[in-house]
Amino acid sequence: MIDLEKESEMLLLSEDHIISGFDCGNADLNDFFNRDALQYKHIIKDFCLFNYPDFVRFLLVDAYNEPAVVKFYQKNDFALVFSTEEQEKETYRQMPSEPLHTRYMFYDMIQLRNKLM
Repeated sequence: MIDLEKESEMLLLSEDHIISGFDCGNADLNDFFNRDALQYKHIIKDFCLFNYPDFVRFLLVDAYNEPAVVKFYQKNDFALVFSTEEQEKETYRQMPSEPLHTRYMFYDMIQLRNKLM
């Protein structure tokens, strides 16, 4: 099993990457990487970075609110939209006693464009 926080990093996938058998301990993430991830590579690389760089500035993710998942995104320069879970719950009118299943996080796409150019 892959430790998202320590053994992974963000990269643009290509058909050359072998991702079958990906296992991070989260069934939904495993399913996404093993079945769907390559289908989304063009959205980020082609559309966001090169065709419309002035219109798409931030990538927003609704990350699973699990420590390893949030730390993975933070390690790869994503930031939390809300500084606390309480703020996020209040904004979405969620009861304070309810668990927060996901956290909104964002990435400034200019960082990625600068790395690729």
